[in-house]
Amino acid sequence: MTTRERMGHTLTLLNGMIIGAMIMYVFDGHRGAKRRAYARDKLIHAGHLVGSTIRKRGRDLMHRIVGSVAEIRSSIRDRSSDIPDDILVDRVRSQLGHVVSHPGLLEVGACDGCVSVRGPVLRNEVDKIQNRLAKIRGVRDCRLELEPHADLDHVAGSRGIRRTREAM
Repeated sequence: MTTRERMGHTLTLLNGMIIGAMIMYVFDGHRGAKRRAYARDKLIHAGHLVGSTIRKRGRDLMHRIVGSVAEIRSSIRDRSSDIPDDILVDRVRSQLGHVVSHPGLLEVGACDGCVSVRGPVLRNEVDKIQNRLAKIRGVRDCRLELEPHADLDHVAGSRGIRRTREAM
């Protein structure tokens, strides 16, 4: 008998011993019923977790699909219609909050689709502002009167405003 065959027989013996021990453990006369109930409860709980996860993922996927369809429909519809200036200002402020570390320092105005943004910003945020404004629906033209700074620690009005991680 070769070493490989001996190893195979040894593994078979060990597997049989492990299976036998598991059967004794589960079908024990004193505590076997409790162990089986515990295993059943764990399996049921795992099934509930899987079902819950599938429902959550499905709901998330549906929301993403509905949102994408709404974005496409509104982008087609908004090209021909005018957006009121107050709504456009709110859209611009909302989007600038994602790319600027101190959005409260900026003044935003709009007139017939022409948006003006003025105020102090960090140097590395000027390009981000321009790119974001170009993507906002309803913005036909933008006028930037930005004051680029290396840091905003010494700018009037910036004290007490929390900075994002990127600006630090």
